[in-house]
Amino acid sequence: MKTHHTSFTLFLLIFLSLASCKKEKNLHEFKFLLGKWEGKRDEMILHELWNKENDSLFLGKGIVFSGKDTLFNEKLKLEIRNNEIFYTAIVPNHTKPISFKLNSSQNAQWTFENKEQDFPQTIIYRFVQPDSLYSIIEGNDKGKPSKEEFHFKKIN
Repeated sequence: MKTHHTSFTLFLLIFLSLASCKKEKNLHEFKFLLGKWEGKRDEMILHELWNKENDSLFLGKGIVFSGKDTLFNEKLKLEIRNNEIFYTAIVPNHTKPISFKLNSSQNAQWTFENKEQDFPQTIIYRFVQPDSLYSIIEGNDKGKPSKEEFHFKKIN
């Protein structure tokens, strides 16, 4: 009887240990993003630059140029918080950073969402080829559905 009790206790401890182990997230699946990307839209040149700070933080910058003028400049973060992945933008016209939580990750496409945000509410990154990245921002803009698409090529 004592052996049965000891076996049961050992089994219970192992089961509880495995059940309590949450797989720690990392940004390994986003390593394709690192480097400098360039896109064109109308007369504008778009750049995204990404660097790895550590396994749970990538820092980026988004810049839009028209000729020699900088039209838009934002700081970006891809980070792990509370074992969840967030895409965060720090933009000039907002007083606080805007975070979008990763809601789906499949077939080389990542969807981040923040339904409380004015526009966009959704940001999608699709890794097409080693030198090609597709990005979409979408949601309701002043009550109307809106969507913007960006195509980037890796330049380093």
